[in-house]
Amino acid sequence: MTASGEKLVASHVAVDTENGLYVIGFYEQEDGGGKYLLLQRANRFDEQDRALGMDKAHVQLSDESRSCYGGISEISVSHDGIRFSFDEKAAIALDLNGPLYIDVDEALLSSTGAIDLMSKICELDGTKISRK
Repeated sequence: MTASGEKLVASHVAVDTENGLYVIGFYEQEDGGGKYLLLQRANRFDEQDRALGMDKAHVQLSDESRSCYGGISEISVSHDGIRFSFDEKAAIALDLNGPLYIDVDEALLSSTGAIDLMSKICELDGTKISRK
């Protein structure tokens, strides 16, 4: 990790919309090994979820100890990857000193529907998503 952020080279993207959850995983390795970013959001929340702040997108970066609910301020998608920006609280929880860059093939993003699902997971929290 550097002051300018952290990079993950994703050779595999997994999406799942079953069991009451939206889930996207960006993985270095197809078997889930190495670095990864996991985004998920439940389809429904109860009062306890809301009271605990668990009614937002859940973010996990390579380890359960680097996770949080919400805090994605902006997602920028371009032809060569995705840039995630986080608010201060999320950056601390994720142990990041800047944005997270996901180097992923544009065709892989298109074929998996990851961008549309990312919108469903994050836009309800006020995350700005741009495509360049």
